[in-house]
This record gives sequence, structure tokens and C-alpha cells, in this order.
Amino acid sequence: MSEADTAWIETALTSARPQAVGALLRYFRDLDTAEEAFQNASLRALKTWPQNGPPRDPAAWLIMVGRN
Repeated sequence: MSEADTAWIETALTSARPQAVGALLRYFRDLDTAEEAFQNASLRALKTWPQNGPPRDPAAWLIMVGRN
């Protein structure tokens, strides 16, 4: 898969980050934990989104995965 094919993932992660980290911060009540959860969710997105396509709401997907 080329870089151009996956550029939409970087865009989606970047635009969803403030909302997702904010929600995870409210959930975990710790910034480091929220950031780590977002990073883990982002890694999972990099693995699954190219195969499955983008989720309808990337921020909600990242929050859900980050909380689990």
C-alpha cells in the first residue's frame, strides 16, 4: 500500500486526536494514561483501517478502542 493510499489515516487520526484524547482524559483522569490509550488505539487503527476502511466516526472508534 502506498503512502498516498494511507494518507487519509494520518488525516483522520490528526483531526480526531483532540476529541479522543479529551474524552480519554475524562475517562482515565490522567493525561499520560489518556495519551497512551490514544497511541495504542492509533496503532490498532493503522492495522485495521486499511483492511476494513475508515470507521463512520473515527474519534468515537478511537475512544472506544482506547478505553478497552
